[in-house]
Amino acid sequence: MGEIIQEFHDKELEELELYEFCYTPSIYKSFPLTVSIHFTKEGSQKAMRKHKAKEKKDLKELYPTKDDQKKFPFDAYESWFINPIKVQK
Repeated sequence: MGEIIQEFHDKELEELELYEFCYTPSIYKSFPLTVSIHFTKEGSQKAMRKHKAKEKKDLKELYPTKDDQKKFPFDAYESWFINPIKVQK
């Protein structure tokens, strides 16, 4: 990461936009956590898709029956989002 910051300082850019992928495991009991930071929105979206797929798989393993899945639906108590960040010199 230090190399990236140095490269930014060496360039003539006044501002750099990064994309923070955030995840909230429980919208009632926790706050958003930074999962990763990306140079492109597409990279951040890709990371979010992979993370969601893993969480969905883990939930199905934890609650394998249809009745359990109705009681604990995927995406009902979690939150995923992308936050643009402007970095200025």
